[in-house]
Amino acid sequence: MRNRNLLLIYFLITTVYLFSFAGGNGTEQNPYQISNVYELQDVENFLGADFIQINNINASETRNWNNGEGFSPIGNYFATGYRFGGVYDGNDFVIDSLYINRPDITYVGLFGASFGSTVMSVMITNVEITGYSSVGGLIGRSFNCNIFDCGCSGDVSGCGCVGGLIGDTGWWSQVANCYCSANMIGQNAVGGFIGGNFDGSTIDNCFSTGSVNGNDSVGGFAGAVYDASIMNCYSIGIVSGITNTGGFIGASDSLGITNLFWDTYTSGQSTSAGGTGKTTQEMQDFDTFYYAGWDMVGESTNGTDDIWVMLPYQYPTFYAGYEDSVITSVADVPGDQGHLIELSWNRSGADTFYSMDFYYSVWRLVPEGRSLADDATIIYDPASFVAPENGQEVILIDREDSWAFLINVPAIMADDYTIYVSTLVDSCAILLPEDYISIYKVLYHSTNFFQSSESASGYSVDNIAPYATSGVTLAFGGTRTDSATITWNEVTEGGYNGNSYPEENGVWYRVYAGNTPDFVCEEINLLQTTQNTSITVDPTDVNKRFYKIVVSDQP
Repeated sequence: MRNRNLLLIYFLITTVYLFSFAGGNGTEQNPYQISNVYELQDVENFLGADFIQINNINASETRNWNNGEGFSPIGNYFATGYRFGGVYDGNDFVIDSLYINRPDITYVGLFGASFGSTVMSVMITNVEITGYSSVGGLIGRSFNCNIFDCGCSGDVSGCGCVGGLIGDTGWWSQVANCYCSANMIGQNAVGGFIGGNFDGSTIDNCFSTGSVNGNDSVGGFAGAVYDASIMNCYSIGIVSGITNTGGFIGASDSLGITNLFWDTYTSGQSTSAGGTGKTTQEMQDFDTFYYAGWDMVGESTNGTDDIWVMLPYQYPTFYAGYEDSVITSVADVPGDQGHLIELSWNRSGADTFYSMDFYYSVWRLVPEGRSLADDATIIYDPASFVAPENGQEVILIDREDSWAFLINVPAIMADDYTIYVSTLVDSCAILLPEDYISIYKVLYHSTNFFQSSESASGYSVDNIAPYATSGVTLAFGGTRTDSATITWNEVTEGGYNGNSYPEENGVWYRVYAGNTPDFVCEEINLLQTTQNTSITVDPTDVNKRFYKIVVSDQP
């Protein structure tokens, strides 16, 4: 009986683990879903499984866990069975205020020890992590791992191999498209991004901005690099050390370096064991990185992945972090007497700096088969677009589509933009319904690059107002002191597809009343708005003895 009880207890504990996540079964096709800090901690019990984070996680309460030691690193020992070897997809959600205070422990980070794993799209903010050796904000030690699209901010400290994002890598780990702004304190092999990069590992397209303080082998980006490679990376944080201290790398041997830069002014360091020192002005100059072969937005010589973008008076950053504008509305303009729509879009992620040279351009799709003006200017590269001063037609050829330029709108860092632009046709024309549809897109233009919204469509309901009502009559119910009814004929001309109005709009009649025949149709005189062709009025009201009916495409 005693043994059976022990087995029952074990079974119950196992069952709790199996159902401790928000969903999933831990496979590649159906990864475990992580929704809170407790589920995040429980990853340590399934080190070979696949995970995906499904929302932001507030980890501030980890400060009170484990008698002040905080969160337990996932994979707390480098031996087989104790290190993380699965897949963790942060899904671009944030893990905020993670706390770890284990100054006597090796392999410390969100993931302590990792072997053969993939960690991607993890954003860690405001970490406070302390360990002894192999200490990083994201991973303590990484061997034969793939790490990409991750970021970290906060404070990281330790003794040896201490890095803002990763403590140390080895055995051909690959790190790409990551950043770190954490501040670092350590003793040996201390780097703003990585403490030590060893044994064939590669770091590509990454940067660090935090301060770094250590004793030996101290670098703004990497502390020590041996038999490994770093390419297309930069650092700008202040660096303080005693021996083997560099603006980018503290100490290195047999280093494969390509196109590495550090800011000599902000780092306070004029030398480095690898990389090229640049002034702040040079570090904020597009040409510095373009001529070094970096894949930049606005050029195709160095590639078409558009990894990096340069904004005015700023250092390079990842273009993926700047969302395109989204067209939020393509709406009819009421009573516009012509084919106009109201086009609205939200702010581009790159619309962060005011300059007369930065603007949005608005384009309308040219239907297939429609001829272009003989003197139209044809362009293929929106990055080089300049609005015409003489009203000449400009056509942008984008793959198989042609887009006609409509207007430029200054970029003023507004949250939303709204303008009136023309549609393809006047909708009172006799055309097929699909011919009334106009398709638009909006481009944001800055120095050396542009962003394009997805296209959106809409139509205008036009030229109803010129068609006056007819057959207006006023009839009393009995005597002239009784209620009276005004009736009129339905308007059946103009509008979308001749007489076919969109269901959500239709024809609206605005009835105004006044005490003189020549009264003005103003809001103060508005009696009623209706889609019917009759209303009831009070004939005893001396201020409402004359009536006018205005036809509109909006209530």
